[in-house]
Amino acid sequence: MIVKANTKSIMFNDRQIEIIEEHYGVKYVFESQLWSKETEHWTDVVAAIFYQESPNIELGHSHWMSVYRNILNKHFVINATPTIPHPIAAVLSCDGEYTYSHHRHHFCQKNDIAIDGGRDYTRLVGNNIPDIVHLYATKDGLELRENNNEKV
Repeated sequence: MIVKANTKSIMFNDRQIEIIEEHYGVKYVFESQLWSKETEHWTDVVAAIFYQESPNIELGHSHWMSVYRNILNKHFVINATPTIPHPIAAVLSCDGEYTYSHHRHHFCQKNDIAIDGGRDYTRLVGNNIPDIVHLYATKDGLELRENNNEKV
């Protein structure tokens, strides 16, 4: 089931997202830290994650594309992304929207609760904190799956 979640980009404004979508023929889905295959850990890099319906497989393209800023030279990088299969820790706020932390240093407060830690760890702050759920990225948005007991 696709859920309402706070996927608003903290890197790009709405117009910048539209420009990327139009230029590359992709759809913005959410923001997240990137996974490093080399270190097998989450990086400090936060990226806007987009879905492409018809990638050019012959050129090695995938359905998922990430856009992020290179921390060394401040240029934007466009890349295929392996972060998609990993679950995202989130909580349901009192207004019915799921809230998640985009990256390790993103303390996200929504109404009466806050979540921190991105995909590195999960820290919750507030009164009457709900259970942590796991969301998964799909081409249509973030999805809450029936069997939601997987460890993040």
